[in-house]
Amino acid sequence: MRSLKNIVFLPGWSFKAGIWKGQKDYFSRLGFNIILCQLEDLGEYIEAIELEETVFIAWSLGWFRLLDILKDKKSLPQAIIGISAVIKFKNSLIRMIIQSFKKNHTKLLTDFDSWLFSEEEKKSANFNKWNELILGSRIKARDSLLGDLLFLENIDLTPYLNKFNTPILLIAGKKDIICPLDESGKLCNALSNSKIEIMDTGHIPFLTKRNEFNKAVERYIRKVADDS
Repeated sequence: MRSLKNIVFLPGWSFKAGIWKGQKDYFSRLGFNIILCQLEDLGEYIEAIELEETVFIAWSLGWFRLLDILKDKKSLPQAIIGISAVIKFKNSLIRMIIQSFKKNHTKLLTDFDSWLFSEEEKKSANFNKWNELILGSRIKARDSLLGDLLFLENIDLTPYLNKFNTPILLIAGKKDIICPLDESGKLCNALSNSKIEIMDTGHIPFLTKRNEFNKAVERYIRKVADDS
């Protein structure tokens, strides 16, 4: 296996890649080439980059978009780290979100921002700072947001999981109400070369437990690099 050179960060639904600012600053200092990739550019990046020299770190929607493209590729990344990742969204949840979005997308986005955090996180002294980053990273194009929701309604990774034998780390929030821990556990069990790290967070561990998250990812990346 080739040496690790690139780390590509992929955002979740309704967010630009700048949501990963805290990770870009941290991992750039370690000497890696850091790419904050907008999801609409993902296919182009995958064609241009050396996958075997790359780790992808993909959050929620980014996880689905990444695997949906990689399932048809002959080569795979050196490793994948899935944040708040599942096999398929529960139909009842995603349909409720779509219906609410069509009715009043501004209200749905406000509700969604609340769902990102656990009740404990909402009481944190850092909560307002976290919200500022979220609002500053928001995608505002309604049609694009709705298209991504319809994609999530239909995507099911079950038929393709046996293709992904590359090392995969899943990071799950114990109090995530969007991608519940037990669903991430099912994904881990369905993958042949995976492990799961559980954090005491909601849906956005890389923001609310940034230092813990960054160190966990660094440990995993270094282990993958040492084993290559």
